[in-house]
Amino acid sequence: MGQSYHALWVHLIWGTKYRQPLILPEWKFKLYDQLRDISKEKGYYLDFINGVEDHVHLLMGLKPTHTVANMAKNLKGISKRGYEKNDLSDEYFHWQDGYAAISVSPNRYNP
Repeated sequence: MGQSYHALWVHLIWGTKYRQPLILPEWKFKLYDQLRDISKEKGYYLDFINGVEDHVHLLMGLKPTHTVANMAKNLKGISKRGYEKNDLSDEYFHWQDGYAAISVSPNRYNP
C-alpha cells in the first residue's frame, strides 16, 4: 500500500454568546491552555491560538479522519464546561452557536 500525504489546515474562529466581553485577561491563558489540552487529548494539532475578550482564533492541522464540525463541537463544548467547573467568573458563559472555518493553504504556511 502506498503512503498518503495530507496538509489540511483550518483557521477556526468563534465568539462568546452575543459577543459579550467575557474572555477576561486574568483567565484567557487558562482558557488557551484548556483548548490545547483538549486538542492533545482528541488528537488534534493546535498550532496557534489567540483572541480578544469576545472571540478566539485557532490554527488547526487536521488529520483526514477529523471533521471541522466535530473539532469545533469538542473544543467549544469541553472548554465551556471547564469554564463553569473552574468557576472563572460570576458571569454566565456561553459560546456562540456557530463558528467560522477558513481553509489555509499549506504553501503559505511554513512550520
